[in-house]
Amino acid sequence: MRARGKDVPVFVENLSHPLMLAIEGAYNPDDVIFYWDNTAYNLTNVEREALEALKGNDQVIIKASDKGGNLVIMDHKVYREMCYNILQDRSTYEILCSDPTGAYKTELKEVLDEALTNGLVSRSEFDFLLPKFPLQATFYTLPKIHKGVTPLKGRPIVSGVDSLTQNCGLYLEEILRPFVIAIPSYLRDTTDLLQKLEGLQLDGSFLLGSIDVEALYSSIPHEVGLRGVNYFLQQRSVACREHNNFVMSLLKYILTHNAFKFDGKYYHQLRGTAMGCPCAPSYANLSLGWWEETVVFGDEKKWWN
Repeated sequence: MRARGKDVPVFVENLSHPLMLAIEGAYNPDDVIFYWDNTAYNLTNVEREALEALKGNDQVIIKASDKGGNLVIMDHKVYREMCYNILQDRSTYEILCSDPTGAYKTELKEVLDEALTNGLVSRSEFDFLLPKFPLQATFYTLPKIHKGVTPLKGRPIVSGVDSLTQNCGLYLEEILRPFVIAIPSYLRDTTDLLQKLEGLQLDGSFLLGSIDVEALYSSIPHEVGLRGVNYFLQQRSVACREHNNFVMSLLKYILTHNAFKFDGKYYHQLRGTAMGCPCAPSYANLSLGWWEETVVFGDEKKWWN
């Protein structure tokens, strides 16, 4: 097939009539490439068309549920209200007048410049931790339909892919994760719990129970979380002391520079850590691990009170 003086192959996908068009002279048969789709679909054509129409409907939004692996189809207005019910908490979030990425990047560079000068990070690590063209993190929520409450509540997530603090979070996660695994009460998942309970014999004097911290990630005061992480870092050798200080500085930077965008507005998280930050699970676990060791099995109750 000739177009604008160049040979252009015609790619035809999932069609049954190109051969007839070629015979009729519409295409040169030598330029027609056929693709036969052998995919076995579990939906009828009508169902697939309905899904495509739903995907293109800007009046609704489709999100994964917080738990259970379900899909939730919500009115877009209801979803926005669910998000704003979270963001209106002024003890946790504040609205910014503009995108802070430029100023935040300058502050991050200062932290990393000092670490590079002192030999705490290599040049390649420096380049990894300071992205050249960071994107702004975005906010969304996962509807908690398992709660069965009205109005619907959501779990706040800050998606920081390619954001200013994403790689810093990955770097810290590599350092903090081993401490989490070493906590005596650490459980990897439900299967790990069941394996530990297997064969355990309990008489009537025992009562199995569990506790849950509501909105843990966004509820940890920075002072508490940082002190908890530092408690475990001190278990490293004396040679790591300067690097520990850098880790604490980088972690504090992440916690105090968690900015994101939602519905055209910029926000800054004042308390806790963002669910979506790579090191957030380890940070939260170490905070509670410190509480467990020093309060539940220790004598620092006065400090916590």
